[in-house]
Amino acid sequence: MITMITAIALGIAMGTTLKYTGAASQGWSIFWGIIFMLAIQLAAGLFIRREVNRVNRKIQNEMTEMQRKLNRKMEAFQRRPGASVKAMQEELIHDQHVAIRHSLDMLNELNKYVWFNYLLDRQLNTMRVVMLFQLKEFDKVDKIMPKAMMITAQAIAIKMTRMFKNNDPKLDDFFRKKSRKLKGDDAVLIFSLYAWIKIHQDDAKSALDALNLAMTKCDHPVITANRDRIANGKIKQFSNAQLGDAWYALYLEEPKIKQQRMERRFA
Repeated sequence: MITMITAIALGIAMGTTLKYTGAASQGWSIFWGIIFMLAIQLAAGLFIRREVNRVNRKIQNEMTEMQRKLNRKMEAFQRRPGASVKAMQEELIHDQHVAIRHSLDMLNELNKYVWFNYLLDRQLNTMRVVMLFQLKEFDKVDKIMPKAMMITAQAIAIKMTRMFKNNDPKLDDFFRKKSRKLKGDDAVLIFSLYAWIKIHQDDAKSALDALNLAMTKCDHPVITANRDRIANGKIKQFSNAQLGDAWYALYLEEPKIKQQRMERRFA
């Protein structure tokens, strides 16, 4: 926002200067003033984008190194017979959380540019929502979520999960709005999540309707299997377990075998 105001002010100043110094006619003064304004906005936008990409690369490198570290620890753990699964799981989660908190700190490097781009704040908050959700700091997630852009399937799923947990009556409307353009794997996660929610709200009909609609958007065995289970009255057999970490990362269910959970999450 400040960038736009500054660019407009400098553009007007440029045009006025050209006009009253006689360097250009009124028409050309206006033309060059507009060109100068656009050039400033473009330059500022490119600079901010470069800084955002720089920080994103740092965060990606942090996450990649964290994953390598977790994989090495997992391999070492598997070579130690009789080692405590619980202790190792806690250690891996701790290391993961340390990396996420470090990434949050790196994200804060971009706060100084928020005043120059009104969309940047919402973009940063979207990334924070995902990271804070991974840390299970749900109060912070709920606080900043209204200031974020819930566009990706992961972000949409997180918001739906929090709306379910908070008994938000707007959940159905949010799902209908966000699910319209979803296809493929994104549709699988969101429709499967919504069906799970409706099952737990004792609304099997809405769950079935959602999965019937999902089958027109994607072809996935989880969608088909759960649709058939509900249609045949086998609601207790409903399961999103085959979605793997995409499902368990929402913290709505724990896998039956914790050892498998560890291999799935940190592999």
